[in-house]
Amino acid sequence: MKKKIAFFIPSLKIGGAERVVVNIVKYLDRDKYQIRLIVLDYNGPFKKEVPNDIEIINLGRKRVRESILPITKEIIKFKPDYVFSTLGYLNFLLILLIKVLQIKTKIIVRESSTPSKYINQLPIIKKKLYSYLYKSLYPKADMIIAQCNSMQEDLVNNFNIDKNKVATIYNPIDIESIKFKMKQKNTFNINNVNIVAVGRLVYAKGYDILLHSISLLSEKYPNLQLHILGDGPLKEDLIQLTNDLNLNKHVNFLGFTENPYPYIRSADLYVLSSRWEGFPNTLLEALACGTNVVATNCKSGPKEIIGDNNYGYLAKSEDPISLYEVMCMALNEKKDTQKRAEDFSINKIIKDYESLFDSIIDG
Repeated sequence: MKKKIAFFIPSLKIGGAERVVVNIVKYLDRDKYQIRLIVLDYNGPFKKEVPNDIEIINLGRKRVRESILPITKEIIKFKPDYVFSTLGYLNFLLILLIKVLQIKTKIIVRESSTPSKYINQLPIIKKKLYSYLYKSLYPKADMIIAQCNSMQEDLVNNFNIDKNKVATIYNPIDIESIKFKMKQKNTFNINNVNIVAVGRLVYAKGYDILLHSISLLSEKYPNLQLHILGDGPLKEDLIQLTNDLNLNKHVNFLGFTENPYPYIRSADLYVLSSRWEGFPNTLLEALACGTNVVATNCKSGPKEIIGDNNYGYLAKSEDPISLYEVMCMALNEKKDTQKRAEDFSINKIIKDYESLFDSIIDG
């Protein structure tokens, strides 16, 4: 008999967690699992990537707190062998619901960030609340998936979680899909030094740090062009900083694009300037595109992906000068990045997920 899995996500908008869930449901063995994707708000570009044989339940809710009753009804109706969730506030709710309902369903949560780093930047009241929720609810999950070893250590050391309850599974990437999409044309001038960064314009991504580094790098490379793909709440602040640093001729805010891969493939360098991460999908995708990569050695993920500068280049976290120096180095030496990307192929990682699911169910 097939095992029933209910995957919960807030929406199908572009995001690292959403991409991972879509990749998992696309490649899970249909002979072993009956899959239901339950979405709070069924909107976003990933809608068209969900296979037709996946049953989708749209709860039609914008907020998690509005979804408590619909989620409860779906769990009781579907009677899943286990529930899978991958974003903090939804993780908290589902752990609580499963325990309150006192049903046999196993609850698996995938952590989407480095909790201690995320919590530390919150206002004091939220900081105390989130710390309490992690420490009181996460230990009640049947299994927690960390995206890398560093994240596992963060959960165990800072939130009193049993190490045996935290499994590390790297994020999967669909390499064949990336290779197909990256062949589309982009508009880069090949006579320029083109650097690309991709992600939401938020504090965690460290674009202010990157702009200060680009200010230094543009003096060495007058034909330098930084292309930032993404939108977010800090866009106006970053545009103002660009003006203040006299970088208008060197920085292009291209906004959100569903297909960033042609830009990444054609770039001389892909840069990840984050203050913290979960396990950066865009860095994995840049490796798959065969592009030289630079990343800050932030918590968590980049060092486990790049190694000791084996597959790219690591700069000190939150250090514009270090980032500048490492970008200079990377622009003069090419690494073999595509070989490393194979380690994160969906065909490999999906086996890790299936092994974990089966061990929890059978256990």
